Formats: sequence, C-alpha cells, structure tokens
Amino acid sequence: MFNSARSLVSANLHRKQLFQYQLNTFRCQLGRRIDHNNSTTTMSSKPPNILVYSEVEPVRLELIATLQRSLEPDRYTVYPLSAEQVRGRAWPDSTAALIVHGRLETSLAEVFADYFLNGGKLLGVCSDVVGMFDCGEVGGVTRVTKHLRDLRGEDHEVQVEVIAREDTSRTVSIIAVDELKTCGRAISTQIEFVPFEDNKQNLEILKHVLCTELGINFRTSHNEEALCYQSAFLIGSKEVNRKFLSGLSIPNKLKVSDLSLHFCSKSDLIPAASESQLPVLTDQPPEDFSTQLFHDYLKTTKIGRLTLYLPLVTSSMIIVSNATLPHGFVAIPRRQTRGTGRNRNQWLSPDGCAMFSLQLHVPLDSSLGQRLPMVQHLIALGIVLGIRNQPGYGELDVRLKWPNDVYANGRSKLGGIIVNSQLEGTRAVVNVGCGVNLSNSTPTTCVNDVIEEFNRERGERLEALGYEQLLAQIFNEIERIFEEVQRGKVEVLYDLYRRYWLHEGQSVTIRDRDGLDVTGTVAGIDEYGYLLVKVDGAGEPICVHPDGNSFDMMKGLIIPKYC
Repeated sequence: MFNSARSLVSANLHRKQLFQYQLNTFRCQLGRRIDHNNSTTTMSSKPPNILVYSEVEPVRLELIATLQRSLEPDRYTVYPLSAEQVRGRAWPDSTAALIVHGRLETSLAEVFADYFLNGGKLLGVCSDVVGMFDCGEVGGVTRVTKHLRDLRGEDHEVQVEVIAREDTSRTVSIIAVDELKTCGRAISTQIEFVPFEDNKQNLEILKHVLCTELGINFRTSHNEEALCYQSAFLIGSKEVNRKFLSGLSIPNKLKVSDLSLHFCSKSDLIPAASESQLPVLTDQPPEDFSTQLFHDYLKTTKIGRLTLYLPLVTSSMIIVSNATLPHGFVAIPRRQTRGTGRNRNQWLSPDGCAMFSLQLHVPLDSSLGQRLPMVQHLIALGIVLGIRNQPGYGELDVRLKWPNDVYANGRSKLGGIIVNSQLEGTRAVVNVGCGVNLSNSTPTTCVNDVIEEFNRERGERLEALGYEQLLAQIFNEIERIFEEVQRGKVEVLYDLYRRYWLHEGQSVTIRDRDGLDVTGTVAGIDEYGYLLVKVDGAGEPICVHPDGNSFDMMKGLIIPKYC
C-alpha cells in the first residue's frame, strides 16, 4: 500500500513536471549576433525561409498553402509571421523573401522597410510599398532615384521603377524599389492575388514576380518528381521481429493516426501502397538500404534493433507518436512528404538527409526520468558524437546549438531534433524525431561537405560517411549515453553537453518585463537543460526558456515571453 501510494505521488509529480516542461518548451527569442572565440560573426545558416505577413487569416493561409505547393521542393521553409515576431526582429537573417499583404501599421512598416534597406527581398501583395517607404508619387515617371533613412539613421539611395501598368487605365500596378548598395529589393503590387483558385492568371503573376524579380525558385518540369509510395521493410533479427509482430493487438496490422501498416511476407498478397496504407515486408531487405552494413556498424542492444525502413511516408513521427512500441524502436524514412518540426513548423526532407524517429521508454524514478527535458540534449549529443567519435573525425567542428540543433563550423546548420512525451503509468514514452543533412548540400550544408572542406584545409583524406554508417553510429552513441545516465552518471551528460556546445561565455542581451535591455553572459544550463544567464550586476543566474517559433540562439538578444 505504501509503495503504491508513493508511486502515485511520484507519478503525479512527474506529470506536473512534464506539463510544465511542455508548457515552457520553449519561451525566448534571441536577436542578432554571437561573440564566439573572441570574434563577432553574423550567422545565417538555417534553410532559407519565406515569411508571410497578413492580418487577414484566409489570405495568409492561402498564400502559405500556394507557396508550399508551388516552390521548388525541399528548398525553402514557409512560415507565417506575427506582429509580435516582426517587432522581435529575430527573423531577417534566414529570410529569402518576405511577403506582406494589405496595409500596415506604422511600427511594422518601419521594420519591413529597414529589412529591405539592409538587403532584404520583399513583396507587397495588394500593398503599396512606395507609400511604405515614403518614396513619394511616381506618377507617369518610369524610373526615379530617392534617398531614405533606416532605423539606425543611416542614409540609403534607392531607385524606384515602374515595371507594369494596367492595360486599360495605365494605372501603376507593379513597382520595384532597389537599394543600390545593399541590393535590397522590394516589389509593390496592387493586384489582388487571392483566392488563387478563382483567378489562375493572378497566381501566375505571383509566381512570375517572385521568380523573376526576387529570385525565388519554383517547381519546373525537371524537378517535378513522381513520389510513389511503395512497400516499407521491417529490419531486425527473426526473434525480434517475431516478438514484435506477436504483440500487435490486431494480427499483422498497426494503425497509427491516418496510416495503416500491414505486415506481410513476400508470399502474401501484398496490398497497394498509398499515403494512408503501407505494406511492410517482414522477410526481405530493401534495395536502397544495406541491412548488412547497418548491422555491421550497430553495436546497441536495444536502439535500432527493431527498425522500420520507409522509402516514402508522410511523416515517420506519426508512427512513434501514436503507438506504444518497443523501447528503442526506430523508423527511418528515406523521404517524407509532410515532415513537421517543433510547433508544427515545416520540416524539409531532401534526398540525402538522414532522418529517423525513435521511441524511448524512461522510468520516471530513473535519473533521466527526473530530468525529461534533458532527453533532447542527449539526442543532440548522440548526433555530434556519432559524427566525431571515430578515428580521424574528432577534429571536425561539429557542435551543439542550444537547445536542439547541430551546427558545423559555428555557422551552418546540419540537423535538428523534436521531442514529445506522454506519461504511461510510472514511465514516460519519449518520441524523438531527427534529421541530419548527410549528403545534401542544400538548403544549408551537409556532413560530407564539412568532411570535404576539412580534407581540403588540413590535407587529410577522411572518407565521406555513408547513410547506414551514420545512422548506426548515432544510435550507438545515444544508447551509450542513455545507459550511463540511467546508471546514475548524470554528470556525464552535462559535461559532454558543455564540452560540445557553442555558447560557452556568450554575451547576450535580455529584454526585461519593462522592455529594457540588460546585458549578461551565458552561464550554462540547469538540471532540466534550460539556459542559465548571469545578468551583469545581479546575483544568481536567471533561467531562460526558449520559444522555437521566434528565437535563434546564434544571435545575442533574448526576448522572453512573460506570462
């Protein structure tokens, strides 16, 4: 009775901890620059974003959906931009283009104008950019030069050019504004583009303006690849596979969200593969994934020993997030059609990216169970060490960006992580999604590019990492650290994280509740993995929670969201 009551109290405490973790993960926003190794460098390394701002939700959603359907695949991420995020100014560095619809209040217009004047690309959809930048009347003039001033008081010379007029009234309909020194470019249009389904001509105008005037790449016939769903494969020993299949509640079938997995042998009648239904072959290997090579490198006892390999799936996270699977179960998607990251953000899945989803079972009374937020840091370390912990590769500059990204050479994003958890009795079921750019040089850079650059600069001859090799080595490192922590060696995780992160001694500025900026220094992470900042002149470090929608730790301004 006493043990049962104690277990119930413990579970309730962990539920409260998990709720608070999910509520606070994550709550801060960071601004512009990082001081690393006594040098100041502008960081711009994420996949290029196309941001959409409109106060009218149907217009915003229509623009976003149209862009996601029309852009060159796996090249850009498309996000909505809120007024709060505009004022936070954490978004410009990774932005390939900003699309603004309708009229703007003065404070927002000033920020967008500043973005353009300092080299940004901007499209006004049914929005008067000329008025926004106070360029004056253009009238019948085709081209005119103006002088403007940005928010820092610096002067800019801009050229305003009429590039289209309406055929009937000769009214100016599209105007280009160019900053001649920074190469910023803004396009003002007075054509109502939405809804596109009712006016295909306006859709073509939108594409033409973005492509021709702002350099955004759209789908063409040669990159319109046919994504065909095909059979998945269950990879594991006969005994591991048998035990898993015998434990299914419905014989040879697993239903997860909108996807049904049908486990078949090659002698069975194999159903057709589709977005909602995938046959899973249990007794033959895939053609494009070497199971022998994978198992040659795999040294684990649990993680990766039962693997589902999927040539194409909407998202591998829906599998682990909607079923209780064996501890260490891994789903490896070769391609994803609708991958999502934290806060439902778009997750690019280009060919050459090594992706996986993993399920871990963590007892709540264990060392890691009492520090569940540290799981994402453990996984990030597994990726870094999976790359670096082999002979000759230890000097590759692959490090951690708090809280959940992996960077190369302090500037280029190699991978990212998402984690969600559910409580089941006295354990947490932790679902992890990871993507690591392995051999895809776009949209940022990849591991094998880093190796090639290292060889060129150091005169080394390190070999490129293989797909199966990297995945197996990441699983080896995750399990090694996981088991050490669960044996009570928690300090191993904290020490490794501090050893391989990018932020030791980083100077930052924090905006307080009153809107005032105070300076400080990154002092480490607390026992739950949250950032500690020592504010100048203050006593104990303060704890900062990040917000994945609006911050970039490679910058140095923290703007907490105060409740």
